[in-house]
Amino acid sequence: MFIAQCTAMVPVTWAVAVGSRTWSPPSLAAAPDELWILTISVALVLVGSTLHVKSLIRERANPRFGRLSRAFAAASVACSPLLAWWWGLPAGLFLVVPFAFLAVRSFAMTGPPPRPGRIGMIELVGFLLLAVPALALGSE
Repeated sequence: MFIAQCTAMVPVTWAVAVGSRTWSPPSLAAAPDELWILTISVALVLVGSTLHVKSLIRERANPRFGRLSRAFAAASVACSPLLAWWWGLPAGLFLVVPFAFLAVRSFAMTGPPPRPGRIGMIELVGFLLLAVPALALGSE
């Protein structure tokens, strides 16, 4: 539920930013494609991060959970060029970078898990790799 709420904040933030200071929000039909691409990207990153962290902490004794986390990370990397194409090439290629980073981290962290603080910092880097270019493109 938390992932759905966080993902829903992407279109809500867009609506607030482009709204006309009235009680009625702008129509989602008027939303640019980039909004939906970022919404999908945020959902993929959050689901992947949740699976990864859970596989390292709560489910660390369950090897199937680790495999699921790595499979989801690999599938997200496979989806990222489609999202980049939808955004428009070459500008959309920034979407591949966070998914590639998160997949590498997923496959690199297969031994004993690091401390939770280190896991959190690595996840934060992945989130920033998506957020910073998206913010820069959104301000143009």
